[in-house]
Amino acid sequence: LINDLKVRASYGVAGNNDIPYYGSMSLLSTNGKYTIGDNVLAGLYPSSSPNEELSWETTSTYNFGFDAQLWNSLTINMDYYTSKTTDLLLNVPVPSSSGYTESLQNIGSLSNKGIELGLSYKHEFTEKSKLSLSFNISKNINEVLELGPGQQQIISSGGLTDSHITRIGHAIGSFFVYKVIG
Repeated sequence: LINDLKVRASYGVAGNNDIPYYGSMSLLSTNGKYTIGDNVLAGLYPSSSPNEELSWETTSTYNFGFDAQLWNSLTINMDYYTSKTTDLLLNVPVPSSSGYTESLQNIGSLSNKGIELGLSYKHEFTEKSKLSLSFNISKNINEVLELGPGQQQIISSGGLTDSHITRIGHAIGSFFVYKVIG
């Protein structure tokens, strides 16, 4: 009945170093204009908020699964995984009295849980007649656990195809529409 059976388990931690170049430092912009007397002079001004404590995002992942071959023709693969990402790199709104409107910070966390199932069947009727079928399905559940201090959601309105809301307790980039009858 069972020709082959493998059971797997793993744990790992990975980092995401997608911090913009010089993202932890205050950068200067060169298109500042200053008036001295009757003259308008070119100048520099700080254009980004410094944050010396920026670090990588961290994702911890657990994975459990098995591979089984039955009757020399049916193969089953199944995996269950769960991961948690912490120290998300997010632009957080800050009081404009600071001279900036947002600051890149390591805040927020999210989780991903899911299952993957694969089935394949192979049968050889004759040397020239063979059958091979495959099927796979997966389900991933993504949930935002935490955002910035006092922040319950992030609204992105980049246009018709890039408008979404990231809200605590929901998936990243969710769409919320009006409830209608009919």
